[in-house]
Amino acid sequence: MKIIYFKLVLVGFILMASLFIKELSPISFQSQLLFLVAALILTGIPHGAIDHLVEEKNATYLKKDFNLIQFIVRYILTILIYALCWFVQPEISLTIFLAISAWHFGETDIPVFNKNYLFTNLMRFIWGNLVLAFLLLNNMSEVKTVLLKIIPMHSQLLKTFLLLEDYKFIIMGILFLSFLVLFLINQKPKLTYSLYHILLPLVVLITVSQLPILLGFTLYFAFWHSIIAFKTISKYILPNLNFKTAFLNTWIKALPFTTLAFIFLILGYWVWFKIFSETEPTMLIFIFISTITLPHLVVMHGMYAEKKP
Repeated sequence: MKIIYFKLVLVGFILMASLFIKELSPISFQSQLLFLVAALILTGIPHGAIDHLVEEKNATYLKKDFNLIQFIVRYILTILIYALCWFVQPEISLTIFLAISAWHFGETDIPVFNKNYLFTNLMRFIWGNLVLAFLLLNNMSEVKTVLLKIIPMHSQLLKTFLLLEDYKFIIMGILFLSFLVLFLINQKPKLTYSLYHILLPLVVLITVSQLPILLGFTLYFAFWHSIIAFKTISKYILPNLNFKTAFLNTWIKALPFTTLAFIFLILGYWVWFKIFSETEPTMLIFIFISTITLPHLVVMHGMYAEKKP
């Protein structure tokens, strides 16, 4: 039951943080960006900064050799290629980011209740889309402002978002009902215990969806998704340690690559300022998050595959 208590603490923190943010509203867009960057450094980046340890563990389970240099080169090449795609095709790159985010949110936030992985994976993908629907469609005026900093006004993707907004309650209702039906089909024993694992993230999602888009996304991503993922990773790579020790040791192990990622972000901002000084840095933030998400998703998927009971 420790995982339930752990999640309850996270829910309590997010609820209090949301109330505090509402008291401070309105909050400038620049302050929201600063909060996002700070949260990325605290939890967002660290939960991906140990991907090399996760991949090494994956290789051990698969009885394969692991080469750190090859892994880093492959990881960085993936980041650079995807970053280039953002400059060439920002609309397609954003669509890819939304798709991989939906999958990654679902795979991390929804546990496996039994061995029916077809239903589980479908349920996870629906949950990820439900997260995006709550966060984006409930804040379309702000989302449009952010999107216009990334993609042109005549973009088909922007038109699609505006169309989805007109039917947002129907869309969210269909997604939630589909998720609930699959959940009831997918799990057998311990219904009450299993419900906690979907009710708690649902409370978080409903709460943060009432906040400005960047703040809501930050709270969900950095203080729910990333910490849940970090806990799972810590037990995966350090299975013989207790929860607190494994969690702390894993965070310390993440510091070198967290520092490198932060330096990369600062250098990226400097280059952006020198070359694109007349444009907003919002696109840089989205490029940074999306490019580290893609290789991270691949590593994490390998971990979840190896964790099958």
